[in-house]
Amino acid sequence: MSKKNQPAIGYINQNAVAKPNQSKLIKVPYVSQYVPVKTPWGCAGASLAMLLGSQGQEITTSLLQKIQDNLPMQPTKGGQKGNVYTGVGFGYVIQPGALSKYARTFDKGKNVINISKKNLTLNDIKMHLQAGKPVLFYGFSSYQKPGDYVRNHCKVITGYRHGDFRVYDPLYYSRNDGAGSGGKNMAYDHGAIAWVPKATLQNEFCHKAITLK
Repeated sequence: MSKKNQPAIGYINQNAVAKPNQSKLIKVPYVSQYVPVKTPWGCAGASLAMLLGSQGQEITTSLLQKIQDNLPMQPTKGGQKGNVYTGVGFGYVIQPGALSKYARTFDKGKNVINISKKNLTLNDIKMHLQAGKPVLFYGFSSYQKPGDYVRNHCKVITGYRHGDFRVYDPLYYSRNDGAGSGGKNMAYDHGAIAWVPKATLQNEFCHKAITLK
């Protein structure tokens, strides 16, 4: 719901009108990019699996291998540069347009869309959450080096509460891994499942994201 030339004021769903700041938690399975399939450079595939899982897809080892083995690579437009298993030739992860197109090749991914745009905001993200749609976004990893501002890591936002966003980060071995158990850059090493303040998330948000329609 919005008025002409004004920010959105709410979202109409099947139950009621949801306002942007209303708490919302979405049931999403946590998927690691290390276990059971070890793909240290496979954050996009693991995050995509979380989106598929939110739609009822069973997360199995064979599914994760299928996602990673068939991930579009360069020279495919927007494809990933570098092997997801070994990191050989790695330069950047698959881009949102290519990732959303790839997602639609899976039965549970038919409704995945690319919502990236220069004026995409965290308030927009909240509106998708209110509709029950988790959001895969591009941000920083816990291995981010000083002076590196490239958003080259995929994570999934699965909820909102009291100004904080619940973020699932695949860069951990277990859903129970806490802050400081990753790459040790404590600005972004929040743990596998963490409540991240809006201001903190805003610092790494780069307007690149995919979700479900």
